[in-house]
Amino acid sequence: MKKSIKAMSVFMSAMLTLGSLGAVSLTAGAQESIGTVTKITSGDFVYTVEDNVATIVDYTGSANALVIPQTIDGRKIVRIGDYALSKKAKLNSVVVPESVESIGSSAFEDSVDLKKVTLPDGVTKIGPSAFYGCSKLTTVNIPAKLEEIDDYTFSGCTQLTDIKLSESVTYVGESAFEGCSNLNSVTLSENTETIGDCAFYECDSLYSINLENVSQIGAGAFVYCSNLDDIDLTNCSLIG
Repeated sequence: MKKSIKAMSVFMSAMLTLGSLGAVSLTAGAQESIGTVTKITSGDFVYTVEDNVATIVDYTGSANALVIPQTIDGRKIVRIGDYALSKKAKLNSVVVPESVESIGSSAFEDSVDLKKVTLPDGVTKIGPSAFYGCSKLTTVNIPAKLEEIDDYTFSGCTQLTDIKLSESVTYVGESAFEGCSNLNSVTLSENTETIGDCAFYECDSLYSINLENVSQIGAGAFVYCSNLDDIDLTNCSLIG
């Protein structure tokens, strides 16, 4: 009987200890495990953790002007995840912190009221379709360390009027600016060598783009660019 009582006492003690540990872990935010990934809710943000740095995977607030912090629960935010800020109907502007190094695929996709995004220069990767369908987007800076404009990145951003690529950009992807009907001026970097298929398809307001350093232009890259009347293809070796 004494052994049974002792065993029960040990069991209850262990359960209380686990319960207290669980309570401590939730002070930073509610946790939800999906497969091997743990999502943590902290205020209006949902994030995941790897190597003690955070990726924002969702925003549940209702701010019109969102300033993302550099840290969350003491962890540095280094990435805005796939679809993290997509379809946020009330969002007008977003400031991404200096700590962020990459933007995921479709991160802002179809946030139809988004007008301005401020990105830090340290961003080296913006995923495909990151701003797809942001039809009111008028202002976005291209980070100094960004290496390429990925496929469909700004497709359907009908209010963009001009874009200046940073010197590090060497590639403009497939349909990157497709349907940007008010885009009238594009300044490519001197290091931009390749323009993908349909990159500027239906950019019917485009009248100015510097192509003198571009060596490859994909199929349909400038289809329906009816106002483009002066281009330099001196160094172009392949036109799709």
